[in-house]
Amino acid sequence: MKSLVTGATGYLGSHIVERLLEQGHEVRALARKTSDITHLKTNAAEIILGDEEGRFRDLVAAMCRAAGKPVPRLTIPISLLYATAVVLELWARLWRNRNLPFLTRSDVRFLREGMHIDGSKARRELGWEPNVSLEEGCRHYVQWRREQKKK
Repeated sequence: MKSLVTGATGYLGSHIVERLLEQGHEVRALARKTSDITHLKTNAAEIILGDEEGRFRDLVAAMCRAAGKPVPRLTIPISLLYATAVVLELWARLWRNRNLPFLTRSDVRFLREGMHIDGSKARRELGWEPNVSLEEGCRHYVQWRREQKKK
């Protein structure tokens, strides 16, 4: 099966890419032009760099609504996040963990820049058009995840 993963450089997206590749799927990974794609280059995914942007905050809000959870309103200073990311990365290196920590310095830079999501190149080069709205897609995803937990 062919799959397109948006946000492929993020924590969740990178794990989805890995899992799909492990299952033998053909994967196209969509990332922003400004994203660090070094870890994507080590696998067999086709990397697509996009240039039309949307806000990640809108995706988070839609996911929260789909899951019936409140939209987060907490703000954390970037300097505190960055220091936490440094500690997590050092800890992972000390323990020789092959996986990236759940928060990296690259993630913090991504947060600081506003975390935009882009789909224009997928539209232009693949002819992709979304079949559902962001809200509906999030509801489908949450429903699918809940079904997976039951198995």
